[in-house]
Amino acid sequence: MAFTSQEKVDLRRHCGYAVYGNNNIQNMGWRYFLRTGQFEFIIQQLTLDEENTIRDVYLAKCNQLFDDIYNVRDNTDTAQAAVWYRNPKELKERQDNYFWHCEMLCKMLMGPIYGPSLNTGGINFTV
Repeated sequence: MAFTSQEKVDLRRHCGYAVYGNNNIQNMGWRYFLRTGQFEFIIQQLTLDEENTIRDVYLAKCNQLFDDIYNVRDNTDTAQAAVWYRNPKELKERQDNYFWHCEMLCKMLMGPIYGPSLNTGGINFTV
């Protein structure tokens, strides 16, 4: 069973790759970068067990954590309510948690190679 189109979009997003599109034309040159090609090849060649692990463990968690980042805005208008205090570091902590899970997803798929736009906090070289 192959990944659905939406799952591929989510995989690209969480792993730091740009949208792929569906037209094979010259002005969409990012599609032909080596890393992008490797990534697309890998996500289409996985075994059923590998797909299920990525779908059920990594992809589900990354989607949830990404949504949690946007939900932080629900609490930013209140510093304190009765005994509850807003965590001023909540956004940063949620982002760090999300990016850590994205890195684990990337390592499962590509080893140490992350997508060009994944915020890994370090320098990423491809030789």
